[in-house]
Amino acid sequence: MSSRRVVITGLGLVTPLSTGVKSSWKKLINSESGIISLKSSNITSKPGVNQNTPEEKKEGEFNKLSSTVAGTVKSGKYDDGGFDPKEWLDPGDERKMALFTQYAICAAKQALNDAEWTSVSDFEKERTVCGHKEKFIQFGDADVMIAGGSEASILPLAIAGFAKPEEASRPFDRDRDGFVISEGAGVVVLEEYNHAKNRGAHMYAEIRGYGLSGDAYHMTAPLENGAGAELAMRRALNNAKLSPRDIDYINAHATSTLLGDIAENRAIKSIFETCGSPHKLAVSSVKGSIGHLLGAAGAVEAIFTILALYHDILPPTLNLHNPGDPASDFLSFNYVQLNAQQHPGIRAALTNSFGFGGTNASLCFTKCE
Repeated sequence: MSSRRVVITGLGLVTPLSTGVKSSWKKLINSESGIISLKSSNITSKPGVNQNTPEEKKEGEFNKLSSTVAGTVKSGKYDDGGFDPKEWLDPGDERKMALFTQYAICAAKQALNDAEWTSVSDFEKERTVCGHKEKFIQFGDADVMIAGGSEASILPLAIAGFAKPEEASRPFDRDRDGFVISEGAGVVVLEEYNHAKNRGAHMYAEIRGYGLSGDAYHMTAPLENGAGAELAMRRALNNAKLSPRDIDYINAHATSTLLGDIAENRAIKSIFETCGSPHKLAVSSVKGSIGHLLGAAGAVEAIFTILALYHDILPPTLNLHNPGDPASDFLSFNYVQLNAQQHPGIRAALTNSFGFGGTNASLCFTKCE
């Protein structure tokens, strides 16, 4: 296998917390929730960003987020991605076109002449895309690639019935009863290490490996023992040439569903509970803060995992008041309850995404050294 290393040199975010990497991260680690109550009259065919400040209001409205690139990624210096829809599609251009055509427009405007690839495989698609694009670089087919995902799925029916939406998403909590749909986008720049070093690019993390698996079980329910999730994580570790004891943090898929959180917790326990690690493994889910971004969840949560490594801060699991339930032991790990935690020396992390139909993906990141 090629020894070419792949690093992350650019980040772009649009989340329920804010627009931009720095502001989204700051609100996340301050235990803020981006989940709010929406009335049907607030929901239009043109979703808008969470406009909480004058600066955010200037970002304006953006059309059809799920089928346009929502984050413009600035690379080569320490700066988070900005957002300007005018850079991608012409004003008023709302004609329907295939996804690959829209990505081709973006690629043409940025002079990106390598492979353009669209993946549609539920919640874990961005991990799949990111992992495959890592291989393009590893094997010498490209020096720089862009990967990401976006989602705009909020409809009146989807958000009806939440009396306290900011507390409705509670991963790993014994009172959890389902996830909250949300919207956003995340984009990363993957780059060959020496190429990035030679041009003086800022390196956030190194992508070391990824793993995929399928449950072959049920369209919506995971295997109760978490075997599919376990296989994806083991494959990511093997691909990264790391052992379970090397992992300091796991960004869990944990959607706040009864079956899903139990299955993932069991999968993590199967690998890490007896691995001989000198410290208690940290496991958290950012869905308590931002909800479930569906097709954008993998990309957005991968970026938060990268930032956890970069800043040595564990993102909190918001609304986690009582971990676990009678059917499963949730006391094995540090679930980073309610508040972010300083954690000097985070060197390696996994980030998980599991989709309907039993499609599972896990990515492994390490600090750049």
